[in-house]
Amino acid sequence: GDLDVICTALNFPDHRRLVTEEFVKVENIILASAEHDLAGSSAVKVSELATYPWIFFSDDAMGYQRVAGFFAANNVSPPVAAIECNALDAIFKLLKSGPYLASVPSVVLPDARRAGLDRLETEGAFWSVAIGIAYLRSANPPEPLTALGLALRRHFEVAVNV
Repeated sequence: GDLDVICTALNFPDHRRLVTEEFVKVENIILASAEHDLAGSSAVKVSELATYPWIFFSDDAMGYQRVAGFFAANNVSPPVAAIECNALDAIFKLLKSGPYLASVPSVVLPDARRAGLDRLETEGAFWSVAIGIAYLRSANPPEPLTALGLALRRHFEVAVNV
């Protein structure tokens, strides 16, 4: 019944019983169809983004709160989800089919571009999150935990340098 390790976004408060190891900072971007009205603009105004329907990942309260925070920081009411979906390929098809916008991790941009989508450049930074592992503090962490941390660190170092 105990959770020994979790690989997750590290956007929770520090706790004396937990050890966290950050591996990568993932930037989120706004995607739209390459034919979208806002595509190709050098700096889309936040107020313009709010006028289009948005697709959000289902049950992603953190992601929605980050998007809402971006809008609030720019004194604009955040968008309401027009569609919620968890399948990235379905989100890509929906974006291609209409005037939708979506917030996705930047690591999917090459696949998105192959699907006829592109990143919208916005005024100011959008949002990013640190990804890593968290586990209970121990004087002698178990060898599998140490091995997992090393393997993930190597994976993210290679992925970032590609």
